[in-house]
Amino acid sequence: MKLIPQMKPCLVLTMVAALCAYLFACSVQPTSSDTSGREVVALCGASEDWCKAMTSTYKKESGVSTSYVRLSSGTAAARLAAGRVSPEFDVWIGGPADGFDAAASQGLLARYISSDTATMIPARYKDPSGMWFGVYTSAIGFCLNTNEIRKLAIPPPSTWNDLLNPALKGKVGLANPAATGTAYTALWTQVVLNHGNQDAAIGFFKKLSTQIVQYPQVGQAPGEAAGRGEVAVGIVYTNDCTLYAIRGEPVTTMLPVEGTGYQIGAAALVAGAKHPVAAKKFLDWIVTPRAQEVPATVQSFEAPTNPNATIDKNSIDPNKENLIDYDVAAAAKAKAALTTRFTNEVINAPHN
Repeated sequence: MKLIPQMKPCLVLTMVAALCAYLFACSVQPTSSDTSGREVVALCGASEDWCKAMTSTYKKESGVSTSYVRLSSGTAAARLAAGRVSPEFDVWIGGPADGFDAAASQGLLARYISSDTATMIPARYKDPSGMWFGVYTSAIGFCLNTNEIRKLAIPPPSTWNDLLNPALKGKVGLANPAATGTAYTALWTQVVLNHGNQDAAIGFFKKLSTQIVQYPQVGQAPGEAAGRGEVAVGIVYTNDCTLYAIRGEPVTTMLPVEGTGYQIGAAALVAGAKHPVAAKKFLDWIVTPRAQEVPATVQSFEAPTNPNATIDKNSIDPNKENLIDYDVAAAAKAKAALTTRFTNEVINAPHN
């Protein structure tokens, strides 16, 4: 009879220990479904007050740990791209949809359509392929400092060309379109008003550059400057100017009579989100009337996209204003080249 060689005791113990360690690890290792419903991390492109209100309300109502990082649209997209391999965010909320469209084309977003999104949100406020949907809208307008306009002894600007009045030299505020969706909405508005002619749009901003001292990196900055009297006109979303007026600053909102652009403030699931279950539940919530009425409680006066949500009396009703046909996909496709042209031909031009 052939004997089986006896194994050394130390080798046997080592193998047993390894097997036990493996079995223990398997028994306690949580699955993704165990952890992904307990936390959601949001990248937020709306105002600080909006971001805080939405995430804190959801945390309170759901019990899910909810946090956010607030970044302007251009910076947000770059941050998503930088974290492509290991995303730090689960959802992207707030900020113009053209930025979302561009991010989707880079594979940074994942398709998600909740039942409420499919049935309640109008088609014009969502991506047909389900990569993003709108949660609010807000029009671009002029935030006028009434004291400064009075000092200049000029009629309040009511058209885009009124901004070229020589009396307004150094008195108009506009952010950098490459950094913020607010200013890019203004830039694309000129493209549409010029029947798609990008040369004409850049030409308008070349003329307007004589009126502008600097191009800040934050979209709300020109409105804040108008409130302080540093400029007479800030080109911003109307809901921002309305807030400054309510706070007692000497500003009023004017919508350009020939038409103006608007943003669709979007929301989307981030590709490769670490907490997909929580992320989808959050997106289900943010489309509801209850969620879309939260911003007005902190004086953030965007108009909701859910027709069952109440539009605050201080919000601009998009159904009642002269808004242009804002093609989100076209704006997104043109964004990189158009903002590069703006930087080279307007901001960095010799006359600036």
